[in-house]
Amino acid sequence: MARENPAFFARYRRPLVALAFSLAFPLAAAAEPAPASALTLEAALEHAIGSNQELAATSAGAEAEHAMIRAQYAPAMPMFGLMFEKNTALMGEPGGMAELGSMTSWTLSQEFRFPAKYFLLGSAQRSKARSADLSLSSKRLEIRRKVISAYYRLFALGRIRALLQANLDAARNTARAAEARRSTGEVMIQDEMKAHVEETKVNSELLMVEEERQMAENELALLLGEPGSDGKLALPAKELPIPTLQSKPEEIVLLARGHSRFIQRNESELERARTRKSLAVLEYLPDFKLLYSKPLGSDAPSGSHVLGVEFSVPLWFFLGQSAEVSAASAESAMAQRMRTQAELETASMVRSLIAKSSTRHTLLKIYETALIPQATSTFNSSEAAYRAGRTSLLDHLDSQRALFETRIAYYRTLADYVDALAELEAQVGASVSALPLPPEKL
Repeated sequence: MARENPAFFARYRRPLVALAFSLAFPLAAAAEPAPASALTLEAALEHAIGSNQELAATSAGAEAEHAMIRAQYAPAMPMFGLMFEKNTALMGEPGGMAELGSMTSWTLSQEFRFPAKYFLLGSAQRSKARSADLSLSSKRLEIRRKVISAYYRLFALGRIRALLQANLDAARNTARAAEARRSTGEVMIQDEMKAHVEETKVNSELLMVEEERQMAENELALLLGEPGSDGKLALPAKELPIPTLQSKPEEIVLLARGHSRFIQRNESELERARTRKSLAVLEYLPDFKLLYSKPLGSDAPSGSHVLGVEFSVPLWFFLGQSAEVSAASAESAMAQRMRTQAELETASMVRSLIAKSSTRHTLLKIYETALIPQATSTFNSSEAAYRAGRTSLLDHLDSQRALFETRIAYYRTLADYVDALAELEAQVGASVSALPLPPEKL
């Protein structure tokens, strides 16, 4: 292996030393102070909850369901009408008919269901309105999860882009050095080609990361109701905090049973199905119709009127009411099964997310305490060996690449960890970490 030329090392030592110094900084060290216009996570959540159109539509739907509760207690509209009656009478002679005159009357009728049915209809609508409220709360949790995930992913991709840009600058310097050294015969053409391949590879990775970053920014802008931000979403320059779980796994599972919106919606549907079953049983009871009629005109007999009452008879119960009761019973049994399945699915999902978030958090600690310090130490040792001429430039590039890849993997793990944590809280329906809450109640 040809020994390195000290003159060339002196030429490129400064950018390499500056690169090593920047990468050796602790991860938690703050960069420049955040600009006044930087978008904080708390501000992003507040803005998204207040301006998201999908959330506003869900809220309007919940209000509509609540408005329908009173309508269930109202009877049908009364019927008003006019009746024309022509009277005839039989005379003494066979076949003889005599016209007695005509009479016009006005009528008023009102139908009433069996009283208990109104209470059951109102109860069923209240269950439906509660389900709509839970859908609204679930949607709020979903928006919160998406905002937190997109925010941390945008932050991580910004850091990854900066690392790749630094790596690209170093690769370009290395390629220029390799070109100059090959021209003097110090290195083979293969070394120059490898240097250019490394530059091209890093440039390709930078392009892909920039695409990811733009997609994350567009997603966050859409959640904020501001599509087409075109790079205007400025995040704080300092490192974002790493949120941690504040409850034990079994406590989180128990918390989910009482707060999960998915379970609560299924409970609401079960209550509604049971109410419909009770209502179907009451269909055996009669409904009523009241009728009042009074003649019109000056020739109408004084004080004459007609007052009537009708009630329904479930004569065809074996075809109608019995079938409705059977169907409602089956729906109630199905709702009960779905409620049980919802609890099982939620517990399974929560446990999986706890395991995922715990693993990612452990990996972050490993990166901070072991992998990054080890990669930094290896890079520094490689740099010292390169200065002394005990290693080649390509070997030095390998250690540099390893440090970059370790730092990049740290930020990707951070984004995955926060995404799992936000999804966990959305499934539980309550806060179990230090992640900020939306301005409205969960």
